[in-house]
Amino acid sequence: MAVGAFQFSYSYALALRMTGFELAGFDLLPHTNVTSVKYKLYLFMKNQEVKKNPGFLEYVLKLTGDIELNEALQISLDQIDKLDIAQLNRIGLKTYERDKWTIHKILQHLIDWERIWCFRAIIFARGEGTVPGAHDQEIMGKNSNADELSIEQLVNELRVVRQSTIMMFGSFNKKILETNCVFFEYEMPLHTIGLTITAHQIHHFNIIKERYLPLDK
Repeated sequence: MAVGAFQFSYSYALALRMTGFELAGFDLLPHTNVTSVKYKLYLFMKNQEVKKNPGFLEYVLKLTGDIELNEALQISLDQIDKLDIAQLNRIGLKTYERDKWTIHKILQHLIDWERIWCFRAIIFARGEGTVPGAHDQEIMGKNSNADELSIEQLVNELRVVRQSTIMMFGSFNKKILETNCVFFEYEMPLHTIGLTITAHQIHHFNIIKERYLPLDK
């Protein structure tokens, strides 16, 4: 399956599923410098004795672009504020294909996985020693009651969770942000967890834009 310039194997697709990503087309954050992104990724991977799932990291950095974590998080918060609530309400519980998530469930998915990634970040930041496990987004989505909640409630919750995330990463010093995190089948510096959160939102906002907004007829 092709996504942009990347080819993903079944095992990689499964890995994305366990992080909250679903394969789809994507846009980039503003100010993206692809050459710089690839070089930054190269420098990180070059210094790793164990290179786990580098394709996942490349996908994250491709989405977020060559910007610092605090800027990426702030841009992601601005993107939440720019959502057209009235349009999302008109679309309601429509889906572009049978058995696909509603916009409500996509928003809940973003909220749930941001909390999971923040938990992982705290575990590594505090050197607690536990290795966070994998989680299945499909099971979580199936058991979500998001369709009972309003778009306004979900968007507001996503906004509040993002504000909390910004404060958490803002409290970490340079040493903590550079902590090497190894878990499941990933290896990344801790600050990349924050970039993963912003990339995850870009990924799903792109899906909403491309596949759900056309349902507003």
